[in-house]
Amino acid sequence: MTNTLAGGNGLVRRDVLKGLGLAVGTLVVSLPQIGCAQASTPVDFGPFVAIDPSGEVTIVCPGSDMGQGIYDSLPRLVAEELDCDWQLVRVRQAYANPAFQNPIAKKQRTANSESIAGYYMMLRRTGAAARQMLLLAAAERWDVDIAQLETTLGVVSGAGNSAGYGELTEAASRFPIPEDPPLKSKDAFNLIGKPLVRKDLSTKVNGSAIFGIDVRMPGMLVAALKLAPHPACEITAFDAEAALASPGVVGATKVNGGVAILANSFWEAKSAADQVSIRYNQSPAGQIDDAEIEMRIWAALDSTEAMIFPDFDTTSVPPKMNPPNPAVVEQAFANAHSVETADFEVPYLAHAALEPLCCTAQLTAQGLTIIGPLQDPERARVIGAELAGLPIEKVTVEVTFIGGGFGRKWPVDFVAVAVQAALAANGRPVKTIWTREQDFAVDQFRPAFKARTSTAFDAEGKIAAMRSRIAGQSIWTYQQRPGIPGVADPSVAGLLIYDRYRFPNKYIDFVETDFGIPVGYWRSVTFSQNSFFAESAIDMAAIHAGADPYLYRRELLSGDERLTTVLDRAARMIEWDRAREPGTGVGIAITYTGNAFCAQAAEVTIEDGTLSIARIVSAFDCGTIVDPLNVEAQIEGGSIFGLQAALWGEVGFEGGQPVPQNFDSYRMPLLFEIPEIETALIESDQPPGGAGELGTPGVAPAICNAIAAAGGARPKRLPLSRDWTIA
Repeated sequence: MTNTLAGGNGLVRRDVLKGLGLAVGTLVVSLPQIGCAQASTPVDFGPFVAIDPSGEVTIVCPGSDMGQGIYDSLPRLVAEELDCDWQLVRVRQAYANPAFQNPIAKKQRTANSESIAGYYMMLRRTGAAARQMLLLAAAERWDVDIAQLETTLGVVSGAGNSAGYGELTEAASRFPIPEDPPLKSKDAFNLIGKPLVRKDLSTKVNGSAIFGIDVRMPGMLVAALKLAPHPACEITAFDAEAALASPGVVGATKVNGGVAILANSFWEAKSAADQVSIRYNQSPAGQIDDAEIEMRIWAALDSTEAMIFPDFDTTSVPPKMNPPNPAVVEQAFANAHSVETADFEVPYLAHAALEPLCCTAQLTAQGLTIIGPLQDPERARVIGAELAGLPIEKVTVEVTFIGGGFGRKWPVDFVAVAVQAALAANGRPVKTIWTREQDFAVDQFRPAFKARTSTAFDAEGKIAAMRSRIAGQSIWTYQQRPGIPGVADPSVAGLLIYDRYRFPNKYIDFVETDFGIPVGYWRSVTFSQNSFFAESAIDMAAIHAGADPYLYRRELLSGDERLTTVLDRAARMIEWDRAREPGTGVGIAITYTGNAFCAQAAEVTIEDGTLSIARIVSAFDCGTIVDPLNVEAQIEGGSIFGLQAALWGEVGFEGGQPVPQNFDSYRMPLLFEIPEIETALIESDQPPGGAGELGTPGVAPAICNAIAAAGGARPKRLPLSRDWTIA
């Protein structure tokens, strides 16, 4: 197989052979039985490193890079322990292979901020094993004790001898792979923890980096789509006669949710697709509109049909699930000195990635090839095999750079459409491209939610109990995922009340309302809505108790060292105690997940209904940091993502269809509208945690808490542009 991609960085036969461990004269190291600290049993996967006789080192990045930097960071873990010359390292992008499963997820996917955390130890051991084999080869060649040898920048030396890694490749490959290779100590790191220029930077600057939309192959067709109003609509009939007579068009075929027109160029395909008429069954969303959505979700908050969600203790690994006791909580409310209740709401949100949905597929006698911007190549391979009627080993999946994922490139609905188009292409490759308007129309939106939180206080103003109900669509239901018996959808209800705040009698439940609207994961998942709900409620509790919101949180964290550290740092960064003019205020909020902890604070000014945001600061602890510049960029980029959602993010519905169709109707922040953003990284010897998501969810509550501190009416719904003019 030869796949030539634009820009000269092709996926060629040599790459595929290296990936399979078949390239002559190369050393391929795979550690299938080496697990990681989080795994309870050995995991049968591991990435590889190939060393060319020239000394060039090829390292596979097993995850999908969508701007978060793992194309550089994951191979760097291998290179650190291999002790090779980083300048001579070539990175091979991921392809679907069970060997690349993430030890945390137990599958090959890029999601949930788990790439560094999951692959960290496994990749280090991969590099260390290769280095150990090279040392053994050198010791045998020179007949010296291995203890006399050392490695530096891809060279083994000692006892008066020296050889580059390339010279030792063949001899080293004959040694068995060490099961427990020695690892470097932190003080010996040359790459981990250092701010280096990313491997993908130059190609993204000069335009040679290959994203899904850039794929070029000999004989390629391009497919454009005519879509029904809902991706689940079944196409009952279509008329493509005029389209098939159009210039450059070579075919038409029914695909999930629509019809694909295959042509020699995108413009020819799109022009022809506009002429297609289709008939379809009723949309699952019917004629739903904002008014009905509002009415039904508000009614759900008063429903007696709710599913409970347990109190998860995330301070333990794995988290403990403590079933709530509603009777005890209700008794605490009955005995309360005072009770405060508030209703909050957030709208549907789009992913709005810069790169619209796209994917390339080719079916030949040799098998099926899928190339695209995929967060879940493993599932893409499975769906490809199912649709093409092939055994899984006949399906090859290559991952390109992803021009923004945020959870939208996690489903494989767009992969299925590309494969269906390829089935009608008579062996030619087909690249299917959604228009921007179609990308919005078939998005899997972050659901709209409303939450009602009640807090019971004792006579001293301390929290005696808290209950919170959330209502909206279930992501798990839409994705047909098996639920946990008796437990509400964790992607909706999880951490609606923070478990790390030390107060008793917490109770969460969820009322599901199904509107048939496609929904899915959005950056930071449950935190994307629940941080706003939970941290607004805590801020209100502090004010009710007459306490400083920052110090109130500090007391509730009760010795949680890592969260307290980031909280204190963010408060110092925003100059919490500095006197401010009337109409100016500061607010603070925390988020956490796994082994990562974030505190964010904002300073705002309000005047005559106009909101100005002066600063957003973040203090972030994700344990061991591979690249501080990249982590800082993730937090600051996430802050801008959260800022957009807080100020303008909103998808309304009319006639069962999303109203926004492009960036003219889905407001994004412009460069001059970005406030001053500052990030502080907390040094830590703890295992690494994720950095891709926690910069996003704390922005909205921090800003809203600052508005309240500035004397404005507390915001209880997003986006803020509904109620404020944004300066």
